[in-house]
Amino acid sequence: HEFKVSNKPTASVAFSNDGRTLVSSGSDTVIRIWDLQDKKEIRSLRGHTDWVSSVVFSTSGGNILSCSVDKTVKLWELASDEAPKGVGHSGPLSATALSPDGKLAASGSEDRTIRIWNTEN
Repeated sequence: HEFKVSNKPTASVAFSNDGRTLVSSGSDTVIRIWDLQDKKEIRSLRGHTDWVSSVVFSTSGGNILSCSVDKTVKLWELASDEAPKGVGHSGPLSATALSPDGKLAASGSEDRTIRIWNTEN
């Protein structure tokens, strides 16, 4: 299967735990959520101001964690239309991960640091 995401390069993709949904990000600053069965974009998330370098689904599938060259990490609650929770970093970000229980997030930066933070605060 192939998806035309945008006219810009893709930086990161991740499957939901149930394998029915895919999330993608890239240099156009938009995070896209795809329905794999219908092969259609079902939602887009906007809030970063620069290249979105990494995206991951939470184990439950209810959240997406993203990080960007704009030096922010954002936790998107998919059931909510509220602005995502976010934290800043001292350098452009290149990697992110969520703990299996979704309570901790980690982000890696080009400034050679890894930051771990509580997603429930």
